[in-house]
Amino acid sequence: MRTITDHLGREITFPYPPKRIVSLVPAITETMYHLQLAKEIVGRPFLYISKGQDSKRS
Repeated sequence: MRTITDHLGREITFPYPPKRIVSLVPAITETMYHLQLAKEIVGRPFLYISKGQDSKRS
């Protein structure tokens, strides 16, 4: 487990290392696919479409 303090001063505890990824930026999503992290991505931008990737919404 790891505990961090966010910008509002709240302490957040989560299992480390994280097992799921939510990407909000298409360019970062593309990089994660190239790093073979597709199995860990559980959320991505609404209109994200990539060559050879599923274009369904998450």
